[in-house]
Amino acid sequence: MMAVLYYIHDPMCSWCWAFRPVWSAVQAQLPESLQVKYLLGGLAPDSALPMEAATQAVLLSEIRRSQGMGVAGFPALVVKCNDRYQHIRIDYNDASVIVQQLANCQCL
Repeated sequence: MMAVLYYIHDPMCSWCWAFRPVWSAVQAQLPESLQVKYLLGGLAPDSALPMEAATQAVLLSEIRRSQGMGVAGFPALVVKCNDRYQHIRIDYNDASVIVQQLANCQCL
C-alpha cells in the first residue's frame, strides 16, 4: 500500500512560513513512493471586527494546553499508512529529525 504524507498548513501562519526551508529540505529526501498531499487548515473567516476578549482567552488557553502536549498547531505532518495515521513531530531547525521519523514508519 502506498503511504500518504499530509502537510497541513495555514498560509496566514508565521510558523508555516518559518518552516518553509526545513520543509524544502525534507521534500528533497522523501522517497518517491511517498505521496504528499497539501491541506489548508486554520483559516479564519475574513472579518474586520476585533476578537472578543472571552474568545481570546479561550484560544490562548487552548494554545498553551496544546504546547504542553508538544503540539504547536500549524504546520502539521501526518502519515497515513494501512488506514492508520501517525503524527510526525516537527523540528523547525532540523530536517533530519523529520526524515528519521518518516523512515521509522512501517510503510516506507
